[in-house]
Amino acid sequence: MRKITIAALCMALCACAEYPPGEDPGGLQLQAAATPVMQAIQKFMAENSSLPRTLQELVPEYIKQLPPEPKLVYDPQDNAVLFTYTQQGSNGSTVTCTAYIGQTNWTCQ
Repeated sequence: MRKITIAALCMALCACAEYPPGEDPGGLQLQAAATPVMQAIQKFMAENSSLPRTLQELVPEYIKQLPPEPKLVYDPQDNAVLFTYTQQGSNGSTVTCTAYIGQTNWTCQ
């Protein structure tokens, strides 16, 4: 009986774990969905020597379609693509993830 109680307690504590911004399963999934867009921008730049005016300009030649989630914001002035989501967990924090043109890694805060 004691082993079951300890196991149940450990499982409960693990379920309450807080993740750093962008490191929760949902955030990682959104980053994975958005990364092909960053790769498509790099291909566009390599072929055109300029940035696309909009993300839609990448479709369908550089990427089949834009992901429905996350909702991406393209900021060519800052050479960045970003998205915001609500991190799951007890605090439900709003997290903004940004990737800069020429990179495929996301910085979330």
